[in-house]
Amino acid sequence: MSKMNVSFLRKGITMDAKSHGKTIQSVQRAIDILNCFSSAETALTLGEISIRLGLNKATAHGILNTLHNNGYVCQNLQGKYLLGHAIFDKAVLAESSRRNLCTTAAQQIMQNLSNQLHSNMILFLVENNNLRMAHMTTPTNCFFVVAKVSNETPMYATASGKLILSYADKDYLDYYLSHTELARITSHTITDAKRLKKELEKIRGIGYSKEMEELSLGVSAVSVPIFDANGRLYAALSATYMTADAPKDRRQLNSIVRKAAAGIQNSVLKS
Repeated sequence: MSKMNVSFLRKGITMDAKSHGKTIQSVQRAIDILNCFSSAETALTLGEISIRLGLNKATAHGILNTLHNNGYVCQNLQGKYLLGHAIFDKAVLAESSRRNLCTTAAQQIMQNLSNQLHSNMILFLVENNNLRMAHMTTPTNCFFVVAKVSNETPMYATASGKLILSYADKDYLDYYLSHTELARITSHTITDAKRLKKELEKIRGIGYSKEMEELSLGVSAVSVPIFDANGRLYAALSATYMTADAPKDRRQLNSIVRKAAAGIQNSVLKS
């Protein structure tokens, strides 16, 4: 029995030894239909869906009608089926849930790091080549104030901002550099576009970004990437600290923050 699939066709229930329990056949078929659509095939006929899934047209049509009535598929003027608005609504909700999960997974890790490194830890979520602060922790045994990072904070002068720019596509980076005045904020701010591009190439190569008093004198930072399941930059974990309190070997600090970011990333990917 442990190696057999036992199907109860009348009830539409399938028991699979490799699964986590019973599955409902009609629900699985509806999911299979939704999975037929892809970026390469956004519109499919009833016949194409039936053949692909090995279903007779009457069965496929009944499931499609149910999906249509609930907004999960729609039809174009040619009668082909497309994914409906309900799918996109749920996609937005799923993305929100994933962002909340990322923040939740990061909170305790970040607090522990704040105490260990005597630094402010900040989790940024990447949204349309911009940063949104999702969570920040401060050390419980000491305290210092850093300027709040917002959409108005110049990306070229922060560790997290440079990290975002280093992973941006060429068109966006060219646009950013041609439309952004690299104004001097401190004596350490990078104000030359060619030098900034070299810095961004280096960041992409080593896998983390650092900022040495480029935004505020006396304050430095390191930022490391967090990727989604598709390998896209999804978030950034940054440690902001007083330059005078930095360890002599900053590679140790970078390694600790990178390890923490990897832990957050794994938690999100496993969910």
